[in-house]
Amino acid sequence: MGTIDERRWKCPLHGEAAVGVQLTIDLPRKKIDRRYCLECWMELMSRNCEELIEVK
Repeated sequence: MGTIDERRWKCPLHGEAAVGVQLTIDLPRKKIDRRYCLECWMELMSRNCEELIEVK
């Protein structure tokens, strides 16, 4: 579900660039990719992240 990515990007939850985790969700007609820093990823996983992932 999540893969570690060595590149740096801006985390959507706290806005700072960091090495992190890419979350990919495959839905029937859509693929969603979100990238979070590792710290936020752990927070999301501890909260069962559905309420924080926006499906657009």
